[in-house]
Amino acid sequence: MISIIIILIIILCLFYLLLNLRYNEKFINNDFIKHDNNIKNDLIVNELDDYMYYKTSDDEYIYYINMIHGLDYGKSSYFIDKNKKILDFSRHYFCDIDTDIDYNNLTKIMLANLSDELMNNAIDIGENIIAITKWFITYGHVHDEFYNLYDFYSKISQINPDINFKILHEYHTDNLITTYPAYQNYNTLKNYLFEDKFINPYDYKYNILKMKKLYLIKSNYYDKVFHNFPFISKNKILSKIPDNNIIVNKNIFINRGKAVHLPRNILNEDEICEYLKNNNYSIINPEILSLDDFINIVKNADNIVINWGGALTNMVYFKENTNVYILKSKSYDSESIEIFSKIISNYKLNITIINNIDNIIILPFLN
Repeated sequence: MISIIIILIIILCLFYLLLNLRYNEKFINNDFIKHDNNIKNDLIVNELDDYMYYKTSDDEYIYYINMIHGLDYGKSSYFIDKNKKILDFSRHYFCDIDTDIDYNNLTKIMLANLSDELMNNAIDIGENIIAITKWFITYGHVHDEFYNLYDFYSKISQINPDINFKILHEYHTDNLITTYPAYQNYNTLKNYLFEDKFINPYDYKYNILKMKKLYLIKSNYYDKVFHNFPFISKNKILSKIPDNNIIVNKNIFINRGKAVHLPRNILNEDEICEYLKNNNYSIINPEILSLDDFINIVKNADNIVINWGGALTNMVYFKENTNVYILKSKSYDSESIEIFSKIISNYKLNITIINNIDNIIILPFLN
């Protein structure tokens, strides 16, 4: 009897292992929804330097759709063809498998509710549209995507100087501004990089958009362009910012305040602020500063303390050899600094990671 039980346990363990390997393969390759027949599979991947992208055919309409009929707006937006086949470079959900399954199910609901009438009434936004794999609407990802979009736009425009390319990228512009004040800086970044060449689907709310000649860039975790932050985009932004030479302090703590959307707060944050004040650090919050003022402050600093998270993409505005202390809260324990390694290397920063103990930062931590 015992041997039978052992054999059954072994069989169950093997089954569980195979099941996890199957899901992990789908997750790592970002191919979960490819395993049903909702994916457009007649596209050829093109390359431009480190970029991989689709260019759809000249005479084919591609549609951009959002969650419709009562489902949450913007959580699962896709490019599809006339046969409702999804372009798989549209989205990437770098999260747990259960969430991936949820999004897959939402996608099926969305496509099932997508009537011919809705597609026939799609708004035509023209041709030669550049877009990129969309992650989330948080600052770090939008920041990254804007940088790559401008870099790609610059490269493809040099090759095709007679084509009037436009950029399509989605971010919220109304009620969420009051919830996440940093979104106000999205408009600033958009204006500095793209001027009048930008299309935000959110401005059209639930209307479906259609276009021809879509250039859809792939930007997943393992791609070379992910969190690369090319210099050409930074220089474009800096060229638009008045140099006010704001000198607050050579020592800066970039503190985003209390995170409202995820448990990312360090428990002894008040104690950290007091400790840094006593060590001649000025505390700033980029969510309540204009982008211009924020960049003019941090670009002059020698020593910067910053919380782990999307705000680390702001390291692109630090000067070379800045000493950067990164406070890592418990919610990021599993995340590696590798995700920001290109910024650290390209911008020549001196990094010290301050890990938490039970979500508390042990003081002192400055050298």
